[in-house]
Amino acid sequence: MPTTVTTTIASKLPIMFQATRNFVHRNRRNLAVGFGLVGAGYLAVQYVGNKLSEARSRMMSERVAKEKYGSLCALTPPATR
Repeated sequence: MPTTVTTTIASKLPIMFQATRNFVHRNRRNLAVGFGLVGAGYLAVQYVGNKLSEARSRMMSERVAKEKYGSLCALTPPATR
């Protein structure tokens, strides 16, 4: 009876891990640049979102103050930091 080779997923796992490791090793510079760009983009989006949120809350507080005090806000100079 001839010997048959049965391949299972468990027998292919070491080969798959080695192939993945080789891919990462070959493309590590491109992967690093890609991850860096994604990280920088994420930080930029978070920064802009925070600035928009601050501007929105500042505008809301100014509107509430204007509604509360009427024209007095227009007469007082803006606060300096």
